[in-house]
Amino acid sequence: MRRHPFARSLVLALFVTASSAFAATYPVRAQLRLAPKDRQQCLSLPEGPDCSVVELARSAFAAAAARMFVTSGSPDLILVLEVRQAEVSRIVGVQLDLATRVTVESPGGDVIDVIDSSAAAPVLVAERGPLLGAARAAAADAALDFERSYASSSKIGDYLVGKKVAPASAVAVRERSDKLVTVAVGLGFVQGSGDSSASIAPSVRVAWSYGWFFAQGTYTHYAAVFDAVAANGDLFGNTSLDVNDFGIEAGFVWRLPHNFEVRAAPGLHVLAGTADAGDIGAPSFTEAAPVVYGSITNSFIPFHGSPRIVAGVEARGYFFTAVALPEVGRKLPIANSAFALTLGLEFPWSAQKEGTSQ
Repeated sequence: MRRHPFARSLVLALFVTASSAFAATYPVRAQLRLAPKDRQQCLSLPEGPDCSVVELARSAFAAAAARMFVTSGSPDLILVLEVRQAEVSRIVGVQLDLATRVTVESPGGDVIDVIDSSAAAPVLVAERGPLLGAARAAAADAALDFERSYASSSKIGDYLVGKKVAPASAVAVRERSDKLVTVAVGLGFVQGSGDSSASIAPSVRVAWSYGWFFAQGTYTHYAAVFDAVAANGDLFGNTSLDVNDFGIEAGFVWRLPHNFEVRAAPGLHVLAGTADAGDIGAPSFTEAAPVVYGSITNSFIPFHGSPRIVAGVEARGYFFTAVALPEVGRKLPIANSAFALTLGLEFPWSAQKEGTSQ
């Protein structure tokens, strides 16, 4: 299955950085093979097809296999690599799209699982040299995508445990618990603060969930500008509004297939800060505001035995946030709505069973 572009853009940098230092090592012998030529997709160039993209993919996946498995001796698993797509697209700029499939087989040829991976790399000039450079980069990303997907494959884990290739603790995939603690950071914007159309707003949150219920505490900081009015009626522009947003939210969790999750909740936020208008004054304020919150996230295991990574988007609406500040001659809105991309880690706070996580 092709990975969603949003999830890729959010976690790829983290995964590439961490993979070399923390890549999983499985006590499993595996051998990488190429699928037959008639199942390989070559790169289409004006001067004709170029099948060197297949070799670039093989090199990238061979490096991934060397990180993940023991590659000598009689194999426990056969990894059959197929390049399913290699083409130039112009949807967003010019890029090379690469899609691969690894069929994981037993030594006897039985199919255990099929793992599809995909990646894209920008191309400055649609010529052979730059295209092959982009293909090399996309192949490396697709191989990392394969590593991440392999870590979540319960079919492979169950097969290896059943065949007594390795103990469950080394290869099985743990079920996703319904008792979780999530620690995440976010980056987005707040709309409707002061006279700014939008303000950049970094945030942190800690969430606790049990079954269908969750609760979380959040902190967000942002700054905006506004026009102050002096007592004599003079207008002072671009004065600064500095806001600290402390929130508590509690509500419902809906778990969807493939570890997607929707959360919705009411909450209460305390907005505290200062409205600094220089010589006119810098009054501070504290305002409690009800909110409604919603998010959609996806969690996955990047490395065997690691905590899950959670990536998602969230939105929040604020009510009754206008604060009267006579020192600056205004009644200022502090926030109307907020949107953010989030990335965090998910930890179970109860024992987990070994088994499927899909």
